Formats: sequence, C-alpha cells, structure tokens
Amino acid sequence: MSKTYKNMSKEDSVPRFEKPIDEILSDVRSLLLSCKYGQSVVITKKRTPKSQKQLGNNFGNIVDKILHEANEVRQDGADGLLAYYKDKDIPKGIPATKDLVMKILYRIAPTYNDLAEEITLSKMDTKQAADFQKRAALGMSGYVHIPDPDPNWNQNINQS
Repeated sequence: MSKTYKNMSKEDSVPRFEKPIDEILSDVRSLLLSCKYGQSVVITKKRTPKSQKQLGNNFGNIVDKILHEANEVRQDGADGLLAYYKDKDIPKGIPATKDLVMKILYRIAPTYNDLAEEITLSKMDTKQAADFQKRAALGMSGYVHIPDPDPNWNQNINQS
C-alpha cells in the first residue's frame, strides 16, 4: 500500500497538503497498526531529482575543464590531480579520465544522505547536486577556474 501526499504551498514555513494533516496522520497510524510481524513501513520525503542542466554542468563544464587542464594545458595528466586524491593504485604518467576526476570531486566535496551515508551524483537531488558542484568547483579552484554557469542557482532551486 503506497500513498503520496504533496505539499501544495509554495511557502516553506507552512506546508499545505491535499488532505488535512490530521487525516494524513490517521492514514499513517492505520498503516502502522496494520503491520504484521516482520513488516516495515518506510516514510520518505520525495525530492526533486537532478536536472539535465545540472548534469550538463557537471560533465560538460566541471569535469571537462579539469580534464582539459590536466591533459592539454598542464599536460601532466593524472599526476597533477593526485595531490587531490592519493591512491597508490593510480599509475603515474597516464592521462586523466572522467572516472578519476569524479573520484576526486567526491573526495573534496562529499555529500551525504539523511542516513549519513556518502552518496554520488546519481543519488543526489537538485539542491544536493547544486551544493556539490559549488563545493567541487571551490575545492578545485587552486587547480583550475571553473565558472559558475548560473550564479543565482540557489534562488532558482527554491522556485522549482
């Protein structure tokens, strides 16, 4: 049995749902009381998934700028990036790859879910992804300048 209750209010202070909160709580109470031994109930807050613009910014702006800097401008490939990600299994003298860059970005800008587990971009919502990208760009600012494609991202995220 699955039920979804959507906040219809655009204001953050007081959520307004399709049903009164008392009715929603009554539904949840009934659901909890109907559980048999061993059954569980999961209540989650659904978040907006990443936008295509955010994914484009991550892979078309941030990762590509870092790869260009490592492989073409500095021409030191993975070697120059290893200051951000120390791993004895990464050989020196090879070109930087998207996988290596993403490992570095996750290392310098870790993001956690509600259970305090580290998550990757695939599990992030729009707000987490925007914050991750801002922190990743800042973390790499000593290596390469990554311009923010949308300096008003935090106002835009609140409007969605």
